[in-house]
Amino acid sequence: MSIVTSSTQKRYFQIDGIFCYACCSIITSALEQIEGIEQVQLNYVTGMLRVLSDKEVKSEEIIQVITSKGYRATESEDALSFEKDSYDFQSERRKILFGFLLSVPLVHNPWFCLNPFIQWFFASVILLLLGGGLYKNALYTLSDGKANMSVLIFLGTLSAYLYSVCACLKILPESEVMFEACGTVLVFVSISRYLEASGKMESSDRLLRLMHIIPLEVCKLDGEIVRVCPVTEIAPGDRIYVDAGQVIPLDGVIEKGHTQIDDSTLSGEAEVKVCTAGDKVYASNITGFDPITIRVSTAFKDTLFSRLLENALDSYGNTDSKVQTKMDALSGIFLRTVLCIAVVSFFAWYGFIKPGDLLKALRVAISILVVSCPCTLALCVSMCMNAAISELAKHGIFVRSHAAIEKMSEAETFFFDKTGTLTSSKASAAEILVDAHREEKILSYVLSLEDRASHPIARKLKQEYAENRILSIENFTYENGVLSGDIEGKHVEIRHQVVYVDQQVVGKITYEESIRAGSSKLIDILKMLRKRVVLISGDKEENVRKTAKALGIEEFWYGQSPLDKSELLRKTEGVKVMVGDGINDLAAMNQADVSIAIGRWMDIFSDSSDIRITQDRILDVLKVIYVSRKAVENIELALKISFTYNLFAIALCCAGLLNAVLASSLMAISSLTTVVITRKLKGEISRISFAKILEVQEKKKSV
Repeated sequence: MSIVTSSTQKRYFQIDGIFCYACCSIITSALEQIEGIEQVQLNYVTGMLRVLSDKEVKSEEIIQVITSKGYRATESEDALSFEKDSYDFQSERRKILFGFLLSVPLVHNPWFCLNPFIQWFFASVILLLLGGGLYKNALYTLSDGKANMSVLIFLGTLSAYLYSVCACLKILPESEVMFEACGTVLVFVSISRYLEASGKMESSDRLLRLMHIIPLEVCKLDGEIVRVCPVTEIAPGDRIYVDAGQVIPLDGVIEKGHTQIDDSTLSGEAEVKVCTAGDKVYASNITGFDPITIRVSTAFKDTLFSRLLENALDSYGNTDSKVQTKMDALSGIFLRTVLCIAVVSFFAWYGFIKPGDLLKALRVAISILVVSCPCTLALCVSMCMNAAISELAKHGIFVRSHAAIEKMSEAETFFFDKTGTLTSSKASAAEILVDAHREEKILSYVLSLEDRASHPIARKLKQEYAENRILSIENFTYENGVLSGDIEGKHVEIRHQVVYVDQQVVGKITYEESIRAGSSKLIDILKMLRKRVVLISGDKEENVRKTAKALGIEEFWYGQSPLDKSELLRKTEGVKVMVGDGINDLAAMNQADVSIAIGRWMDIFSDSSDIRITQDRILDVLKVIYVSRKAVENIELALKISFTYNLFAIALCCAGLLNAVLASSLMAISSLTTVVITRKLKGEISRISFAKILEVQEKKKSV
């Protein structure tokens, strides 16, 4: 993890014109050569570049380097300022259709044959129409001494075009033109690029839909005057007015009014709660039937919603996973190998198999260059990871990086904090202590006040004492966590769970620790999956042992300080996961391969975790495990398909059994396969349910 100090700064740039993952490598490699730049991360999906550098490095210098490589760059305020790629789908569809119509007459057939000069004209139009951006990308790549998919297409189609021009001008006597190898290949490559761009756009659209939840303008209160201004101009301490049914734009505390709050965007749950003065609300919450005034606590870019979204943006299209790194390295090796095979095959056909047949040798070499498709390898990893991350986000589970998904699928040991993670503190009905002769009356007082609130304690008390009568209240107030009101001529207050009647203490609400719903099922399934489960807590031995016994956990540690927890994880071998809910777990999480934070209100803590479960639902850990495994399984499937495709396709081309036209169509089909596999993954994830997981594990257990 890079640390931003006073001498360094983080800057963002929107990059346009990225064609494939090799483009990302070209840009990042060039920027890493600039003295003073410490870290460069380019998001393939959103085109957002993040640069961590010394303050002496000028933004103009960074933009100049990017521009020199053939890409367009503009500086952005932050990661949330990304825009859609300028890829014009409608225009591109028209170009592809026109190019396809021009390429049809170029293909050799028994019915007609166009004049070679007309073919030359058609092929030239296709080359200018569909090959311009690709050729420019290839030339910049070659100038860096590297190779990517553009280079293969550039060499193959340009060779076919120049050969055909020479044949047309009789520079190569008794030679046939092969303009179809240029025209049709560029058409199918454009189709392939269109499919890849569609996959990227679908991923970025999900993020844009999330970003557009927050209104761009807010009603700021200057005294009693309401002024409409951009949300980015609001500072901590300002007061804003949010009308009924509107999205809350910033984190803050309700200063005036009370309303129902829909927290589904952050929590993933459709639960509605009542909030009043003193309660905290968050950006993306939706108000109910009443307007409220909010005292803002954070700037827009620092809200919980913005930070979670920025984490999601960082995880989309990044290349921090081992699989992606291997694919990038493999793609580079693959491209060089293909170039070598093409050259060797050309000389083999020209010198030995069909001596002197330049046309056949060139056709074989071009088909080899065209049929190879390394971009599908890299693209599939990103698209599958993005599908997993976006589907989890729909359920209030935010994943920070691709690496977290990959490591979760390999996890061997799961460490759990006790209090607040596997257990929860709830109001206990048996522990409302009141005078025996006044019990029923005081309970009615308590329930009448709590009936006006909607926090967890109130809900629990109302469930436990549903049979008690609710009394009418006058002068009800709820400020700074204190409930008060006049009931039957007496002033009743609940302050810090202590009950006062006419300023005298008459009762107290205490808590008991209980097993969190779903904890037992989670531990049982982890044990079925043959995972090591460890309970670590700072609590005393009696309580930890009791919890471990209730959950069936054999290995547990008690009396552990935060540093003790950290040391325990450091000594543990294999891929380890730490699940916690508080700052005291932070040191241990830094030692884990994957850290999971549970609970919707741990604002600062969320930025330090790899996976953030906003809803208080421990079984979501299980969902993350299964989604991660499905994502990796589909990536492995795609890699097997891609490897098999390239192996047989290149072999057929070397044998002269596959021409350039069929080769280019196969390459487009391989890109379509990536989209199909991603769709398949989404379907599998949407069908994952806890009931299904339990059913599958029970079947495995019985076998």
